[in-house]
Amino acid sequence: MKSKHVELANFVFCQILTNPILWCMVGLVSGTILHVYQLQYYVARGLESNVYMSEFVSDMFSNVVTLLFVVRFLFDGSKHRSLYFEALGLVAQIYISYLVVFDGFFAIGSPSDQQAGGSHHITAIHLLVQSQIACSVLTSWMILYEQYTTGSCLSTAVSQCNNAFLPVLLAHSFRFVYTDFDVFRVNVGQTMPIIHSWAMYSLKFYCVFEYLFYEIGEISGLYRKEWCVYKRWILLISLIIFIGFDMMYLIGGLAI
Repeated sequence: MKSKHVELANFVFCQILTNPILWCMVGLVSGTILHVYQLQYYVARGLESNVYMSEFVSDMFSNVVTLLFVVRFLFDGSKHRSLYFEALGLVAQIYISYLVVFDGFFAIGSPSDQQAGGSHHITAIHLLVQSQIACSVLTSWMILYEQYTTGSCLSTAVSQCNNAFLPVLLAHSFRFVYTDFDVFRVNVGQTMPIIHSWAMYSLKFYCVFEYLFYEIGEISGLYRKEWCVYKRWILLISLIIFIGFDMMYLIGGLAI
Protein backbone atom coordinates (compact mmCIF):
# COMPACT_ATOMS: atom_id res chain seq x y z
CA MET A 1 0.00 0.00 0.00
CA LYS A 2 2.80 2.40 0.83
CA SER A 3 4.32 1.80 -2.58
CA LYS A 4 1.06 2.81 -4.25
CA HIS A 5 0.89 5.95 -2.12
CA VAL A 6 4.40 6.94 -3.14
CA GLU A 7 3.65 6.28 -6.79
CA LEU A 8 0.46 8.34 -6.54
CA ALA A 9 2.34 11.22 -4.92
CA ASN A 10 5.01 10.99 -7.61
CA PHE A 11 2.35 11.12 -10.32
CA VAL A 12 0.63 14.15 -8.78
CA PHE A 13 3.74 16.19 -8.05
CA CYS A 14 6.03 15.16 -10.93
CA GLN A 15 3.63 14.45 -13.76
CA ILE A 16 0.80 16.91 -13.12
CA LEU A 17 1.93 19.87 -11.01
CA THR A 18 5.51 20.09 -12.31
CA ASN A 19 5.31 18.08 -15.53
CA PRO A 20 8.80 18.56 -17.04
CA ILE A 21 7.76 18.21 -20.68
CA LEU A 22 5.02 20.81 -20.34
CA TRP A 23 7.14 23.33 -18.46
CA CYS A 24 10.16 22.81 -20.70
CA MET A 25 8.02 23.69 -23.72
CA VAL A 26 6.41 26.65 -21.92
CA GLY A 27 9.81 27.85 -20.72
CA LEU A 28 11.41 27.58 -24.16
CA VAL A 29 8.61 29.42 -25.96
CA SER A 30 8.20 32.15 -23.35
CA GLY A 31 11.97 32.49 -22.84
CA THR A 32 12.61 32.84 -26.55
CA ILE A 33 9.96 35.54 -26.88
CA LEU A 34 11.23 37.46 -23.85
CA HIS A 35 14.94 37.27 -24.63
CA VAL A 36 14.58 38.06 -28.33
CA TYR A 37 12.34 41.04 -27.59
CA GLN A 38 14.70 42.34 -24.92
CA LEU A 39 17.76 41.95 -27.13
CA GLN A 40 16.09 43.70 -30.06
CA TYR A 41 14.87 46.51 -27.83
CA TYR A 42 18.29 47.27 -26.35
CA VAL A 43 20.19 46.95 -29.62
CA ALA A 44 17.73 49.11 -31.59
CA ARG A 45 18.00 51.92 -29.05
CA GLY A 46 21.69 51.59 -28.28
CA LEU A 47 20.95 50.81 -24.65
CA GLU A 48 23.28 47.83 -24.28
CA SER A 49 24.65 49.31 -21.07
CA ASN A 50 21.23 48.77 -19.46
CA VAL A 51 21.83 45.02 -19.53
CA TYR A 52 23.74 44.04 -16.42
CA MET A 53 26.10 41.10 -16.60
CA SER A 54 25.43 40.11 -12.98
CA GLU A 55 21.81 39.27 -13.77
CA PHE A 56 22.75 36.77 -16.44
CA VAL A 57 25.76 35.37 -14.60
CA SER A 58 23.35 34.61 -11.75
CA ASP A 59 20.82 33.04 -14.09
CA MET A 60 23.54 30.94 -15.72
CA PHE A 61 24.64 29.80 -12.27
CA SER A 62 21.06 28.75 -11.53
CA ASN A 63 20.73 26.85 -14.79
CA VAL A 64 24.13 25.17 -14.42
CA VAL A 65 23.14 23.84 -10.99
CA THR A 66 19.92 22.44 -12.45
CA LEU A 67 21.87 21.00 -15.38
CA LEU A 68 24.26 19.37 -12.91
CA PHE A 69 21.27 17.80 -11.19
CA VAL A 70 19.83 16.56 -14.49
CA VAL A 71 23.12 15.04 -15.65
CA ARG A 72 23.74 13.54 -12.21
CA PHE A 73 20.31 12.05 -11.65
CA LEU A 74 18.59 11.57 -14.99
CA PHE A 75 21.57 9.65 -16.33
CA ASP A 76 22.09 7.64 -13.18
CA GLY A 77 22.40 4.28 -14.86
CA SER A 78 25.14 1.78 -14.15
CA LYS A 79 26.97 2.46 -17.42
CA HIS A 80 27.16 6.17 -16.55
CA ARG A 81 28.31 5.68 -12.96
CA SER A 82 32.03 5.52 -13.61
CA LEU A 83 34.56 6.77 -11.10
CA TYR A 84 35.68 9.53 -13.47
CA PHE A 85 32.11 10.74 -13.98
CA GLU A 86 31.39 10.75 -10.26
CA ALA A 87 34.72 12.39 -9.41
CA LEU A 88 34.05 15.17 -11.93
CA GLY A 89 30.62 15.74 -10.39
CA LEU A 90 32.13 15.85 -6.91
CA VAL A 91 34.71 18.45 -7.93
CA ALA A 92 31.99 20.56 -9.60
CA GLN A 93 29.77 20.45 -6.51
CA ILE A 94 32.65 21.29 -4.16
CA TYR A 95 33.45 24.33 -6.30
CA ILE A 96 29.81 25.44 -6.41
CA SER A 97 29.61 25.02 -2.63
CA TYR A 98 32.67 27.24 -2.32
CA LEU A 99 31.00 29.93 -4.45
CA VAL A 100 27.78 29.75 -2.43
CA VAL A 101 29.56 30.12 0.90
CA PHE A 102 32.55 32.33 0.23
CA ASP A 103 32.10 34.23 -3.04
CA GLY A 104 30.50 37.63 -2.34
CA PHE A 105 28.69 37.63 -5.68
CA PHE A 106 26.77 34.41 -5.13
CA ALA A 107 26.44 34.31 -1.34
CA ILE A 108 23.28 35.56 0.34
CA GLY A 109 24.22 38.29 2.75
CA SER A 110 27.00 39.69 0.58
CA PRO A 111 27.71 43.44 0.78
CA SER A 112 25.72 44.03 -2.40
CA ASP A 113 22.71 42.25 -0.91
CA GLN A 114 22.94 44.25 2.29
CA GLN A 115 23.15 47.53 0.38
CA ALA A 116 20.15 46.58 -1.71
CA GLY A 117 18.10 45.20 1.18
CA GLY A 118 19.29 47.52 3.90
CA SER A 119 18.75 44.86 6.52
CA HIS A 120 21.07 43.04 8.92
CA HIS A 121 18.71 40.07 8.71
CA ILE A 122 20.32 39.18 5.38
CA THR A 123 23.60 38.49 7.17
CA ALA A 124 21.79 36.09 9.50
CA ILE A 125 20.32 34.32 6.47
CA HIS A 126 23.80 34.08 4.98
CA LEU A 127 25.11 32.48 8.17
CA LEU A 128 22.25 29.98 8.03
CA VAL A 129 23.06 29.15 4.41
CA GLN A 130 26.74 28.80 5.28
CA SER A 131 25.82 26.39 8.07
CA GLN A 132 23.65 24.34 5.71
CA ILE A 133 26.41 24.08 3.14
CA ALA A 134 28.97 23.22 5.81
CA CYS A 135 26.72 20.45 7.17
CA SER A 136 26.11 19.18 3.65
CA VAL A 137 29.84 19.05 2.92
CA LEU A 138 30.57 17.36 6.26
CA THR A 139 27.76 14.84 5.78
CA SER A 140 28.95 14.08 2.25
CA TRP A 141 32.49 13.32 3.38
CA MET A 142 31.16 11.18 6.24
CA ILE A 143 29.07 9.22 3.73
CA LEU A 144 32.10 8.83 1.47
CA TYR A 145 34.19 7.52 4.37
CA GLU A 146 31.44 5.21 5.65
CA GLN A 147 30.71 3.75 2.21
CA TYR A 148 34.35 3.14 1.41
CA THR A 149 35.27 1.61 4.77
CA THR A 150 32.29 -0.78 4.65
CA GLY A 151 33.43 -2.37 1.41
CA SER A 152 31.64 -0.33 -1.26
CA CYS A 153 33.59 0.33 -4.41
CA LEU A 154 35.06 3.82 -4.71
CA SER A 155 32.70 4.91 -7.52
CA THR A 156 29.64 3.95 -5.46
CA ALA A 157 31.04 5.74 -2.42
CA VAL A 158 31.67 8.92 -4.41
CA SER A 159 28.20 8.60 -5.96
CA GLN A 160 26.55 8.56 -2.54
CA CYS A 161 28.71 11.49 -1.51
CA ASN A 162 27.48 13.42 -4.56
CA ASN A 163 23.86 12.76 -3.66
CA ALA A 164 24.26 14.54 -0.33
CA PHE A 165 25.44 17.73 -2.01
CA LEU A 166 22.54 18.19 -4.41
CA PRO A 167 19.59 19.27 -2.21
CA VAL A 168 21.19 22.35 -0.67
CA LEU A 169 22.76 23.51 -3.93
CA LEU A 170 19.52 23.06 -5.85
CA ALA A 171 17.49 24.87 -3.19
CA HIS A 172 19.99 27.74 -3.07
CA SER A 173 19.86 28.13 -6.86
CA PHE A 174 16.19 29.19 -6.66
CA ARG A 175 17.44 32.64 -5.69
CA PHE A 176 19.27 33.16 -8.98
CA VAL A 177 16.48 32.54 -11.50
CA TYR A 178 16.22 35.59 -13.78
CA THR A 179 12.65 36.91 -13.63
CA ASP A 180 12.98 40.65 -14.35
CA PHE A 181 12.32 41.33 -18.06
CA ASP A 182 11.30 44.86 -17.07
CA VAL A 183 11.45 46.09 -20.68
CA PHE A 184 8.85 43.53 -21.73
CA ARG A 185 6.68 44.24 -18.67
CA VAL A 186 6.60 47.99 -19.37
CA ASN A 187 6.05 47.81 -23.12
CA VAL A 188 3.99 44.65 -23.60
CA GLY A 189 2.64 43.33 -20.31
CA GLN A 190 3.37 41.10 -17.34
CA THR A 191 1.71 37.91 -18.54
CA MET A 192 4.66 36.42 -20.45
CA PRO A 193 7.29 37.12 -17.73
CA ILE A 194 5.00 35.55 -15.13
CA ILE A 195 4.48 32.46 -17.32
CA HIS A 196 8.22 32.13 -17.88
CA SER A 197 9.01 32.49 -14.18
CA TRP A 198 6.40 29.87 -13.37
CA ALA A 199 7.98 27.49 -15.89
CA MET A 200 11.51 27.95 -14.58
CA TYR A 201 10.53 27.47 -10.95
CA SER A 202 8.39 24.46 -11.87
CA LEU A 203 11.41 22.76 -13.44
CA LYS A 204 13.38 23.30 -10.25
CA PHE A 205 10.54 21.99 -8.09
CA TYR A 206 10.33 18.99 -10.41
CA CYS A 207 13.97 18.21 -9.66
CA VAL A 208 13.35 18.64 -5.93
CA PHE A 209 10.35 16.30 -5.98
CA GLU A 210 12.16 13.65 -8.02
CA TYR A 211 15.09 13.79 -5.62
CA LEU A 212 12.73 13.27 -2.67
CA PHE A 213 10.99 10.32 -4.29
CA TYR A 214 14.33 8.83 -5.28
CA GLU A 215 15.52 9.01 -1.67
CA ILE A 216 12.25 7.55 -0.39
CA GLY A 217 12.76 4.65 -2.77
CA GLU A 218 16.37 4.19 -1.72
CA ILE A 219 15.46 4.10 1.97
CA SER A 220 12.28 2.03 1.85
CA GLY A 221 12.94 -0.08 -1.21
CA LEU A 222 9.32 0.46 -2.17
CA TYR A 223 9.76 2.64 -5.20
CA ARG A 224 12.28 2.95 -7.98
CA LYS A 225 12.01 5.85 -10.37
CA GLU A 226 12.01 5.15 -14.11
CA TRP A 227 13.29 7.91 -16.37
CA CYS A 228 11.94 8.02 -19.91
CA VAL A 229 14.64 8.66 -22.48
CA TYR A 230 12.74 11.47 -24.19
CA LYS A 231 12.20 13.20 -20.84
CA ARG A 232 15.90 13.12 -20.10
CA TRP A 233 16.87 14.69 -23.38
CA ILE A 234 14.12 17.32 -23.40
CA LEU A 235 15.25 18.48 -19.96
CA LEU A 236 18.90 18.42 -20.94
CA ILE A 237 18.44 20.29 -24.22
CA SER A 238 16.11 22.83 -22.62
CA LEU A 239 18.64 23.70 -19.92
CA ILE A 240 21.41 24.04 -22.51
CA ILE A 241 19.21 26.45 -24.48
CA PHE A 242 18.47 28.47 -21.32
CA ILE A 243 22.20 28.71 -20.67
CA GLY A 244 22.59 29.74 -24.30
CA PHE A 245 20.22 32.67 -23.74
CA ASP A 246 22.53 33.91 -20.99
CA MET A 247 25.55 33.42 -23.22
CA MET A 248 23.93 35.64 -25.86
CA TYR A 249 24.29 38.56 -23.46
CA LEU A 250 27.67 37.66 -22.01
CA ILE A 251 29.59 36.64 -25.13
CA GLY A 252 27.72 39.15 -27.30
CA GLY A 253 29.08 41.98 -25.19
CA LEU A 254 25.64 43.35 -24.31
CA ALA A 255 26.14 42.85 -20.59
CA ILE A 256 28.51 45.52 -19.36
